[in-house]
Amino acid sequence: MKKISTVLFICCMLFISASAQEFRVGGKFAYNSTWLFNTNVSDKGDIIDNASAFGTSFGLTTTFYFSEEAGVSLDLLFASHNAKFKGTDGVNTGEATEKMSYTDIPVLFHLGASDGGGYVEVGPQFSFLSGVKEDLSSSSGINSSGVDYKGDFNNMNIAAILGFGYDFYLADNWFVTAGLRFGYGLGDATKEFSETELNSVDRSVISENAHYDATGNFKYVATHRAFGGLNIGVSYQLGTASRHRN
Repeated sequence: MKKISTVLFICCMLFISASAQEFRVGGKFAYNSTWLFNTNVSDKGDIIDNASAFGTSFGLTTTFYFSEEAGVSLDLLFASHNAKFKGTDGVNTGEATEKMSYTDIPVLFHLGASDGGGYVEVGPQFSFLSGVKEDLSSSSGINSSGVDYKGDFNNMNIAAILGFGYDFYLADNWFVTAGLRFGYGLGDATKEFSETELNSVDRSVISENAHYDATGNFKYVATHRAFGGLNIGVSYQLGTASRHRN
């Protein structure tokens, strides 16, 4: 899956760069609050509920400017997306963490000057799942660590992205970018199974709870990936940036 996403990134980069006037390339790091939202989970109250979790992403960032004020940004990011759940049945308490790994490719319209300043970005992100591990602990003594549940999740997901921040010009066409970026998955992060399929093998906590409503009826509801946090990047600009600064 990483090979496919890398090839897709390169093809998009070559296609977009063909008509770009200026081109910026660099590295990026993000620290995000990460969640999996499912209404079957939220409707169950104290039995199971979302808890805060965090993940990181890092990789290559590019921006192609078609004018001095607008362009397209394209990133190749390797992301950890963690989702934590806590619950109690009135006697025992438990906690589960889904540790997901994605290759994210956001393709965003970038509104902001090519020579630095404030910017806004919006557009889709294409995500490719590379792995899922679950850690489980409970006061009843049921504990596990690093159990592979990749089969409970869909391999691809599309999210809507909104971000904003500031590009700081350093010197000699080098920039530092600091901003916030938020995303919400439009597709289903987990897979839907029949009741027979669900119970045929061991399933992750989120998969089990996504298939049953608050009254215990078998009724699957889609799960949505959500995240938001701080993005920091360093990039170098090729093209006519020097004319704005010299």
